[in-house]
Amino acid sequence: MINTSLIAKTSYLGFAARLLGSGFLLFFVFRAMDTRGIAAVFASEVRIIFLVVAFILYGTTQILAVRKWYTMSTTLFGLPRKFALYVRLFFVGIFYAHFLPGGQLVGEGVKAYRMAGLSLPAHRVIASQILDRITGFIALGILATLAYGMSPIIYNNTSQFFVVCGILIATAVGIAIVVMPRMFSALPWVSNLLPQDSAVIAQHKYVAWYAIGFGAVIHLLSSVVVVLVFFGLGVAVPFWLAVWVYLVAGIGIAVPISYAGLGVREGIFAYYFTQVGVAPEFAVSAALLVLFIQFASACIGGFAELATLWKK
Repeated sequence: MINTSLIAKTSYLGFAARLLGSGFLLFFVFRAMDTRGIAAVFASEVRIIFLVVAFILYGTTQILAVRKWYTMSTTLFGLPRKFALYVRLFFVGIFYAHFLPGGQLVGEGVKAYRMAGLSLPAHRVIASQILDRITGFIALGILATLAYGMSPIIYNNTSQFFVVCGILIATAVGIAIVVMPRMFSALPWVSNLLPQDSAVIAQHKYVAWYAIGFGAVIHLLSSVVVVLVFFGLGVAVPFWLAVWVYLVAGIGIAVPISYAGLGVREGIFAYYFTQVGVAPEFAVSAALLVLFIQFASACIGGFAELATLWKK
């Protein structure tokens, strides 16, 4: 029998630990700068139009991410072709991931639970989510390698070579699992992840590369969001550096040491963008604005949940 009380306590303890982690990280980030400078950045003439466009573009990337998940779920795992259902569950999952203890794991769990509640095979639902994440990471790894080669400030830094090597190794493993599944078919968790029908398996590589390409487009557009946020603050940053920072921040945020990546994102933005002459106050302000955009997008899922409760 599952001890729900223990699970709840563990979840809240983890949440408290991440809040504490964010506090420590923010302390180290802010102590290296004049915090009044951040207030001055927001008090200055911020070009709202760029921030509005950034928010719209970020929302577009979220819809594209839904489309990617929908395509794999329906093509490979035979799940329902109801795009509106995926849109709703995607944003609900983001809402729970941002605002409840447990983070991304809870968000994905809510999505799986809701779909399984529609009498859908639970293993197929979970497999579609895992495959969605793997293909997204592969796209991230490919773009990170490209951004590394396109950014002199990055490839001239020896320490970043080891970062990109680690990303490449993880990406190669992901590609092997997705594109050459039979190599790993002896592993139970991999065999459960893959569709069993031979006709579907024949299409698997095509769909996988489609998802990886789609993921790359999503990551690139999300990087444009970062560039637009800086434009909104009156600062121009190199595009490929913005791609690298966005992707590295995405990896850092996935590590459960902070709440919603608070402190991790700001530290990464400050570390990289100050190397091209951006004042740390502007770099941290941009990171906070990106977080605000992500929170605002997550609120869509919150409104969807409130609407459901209202109907009940």
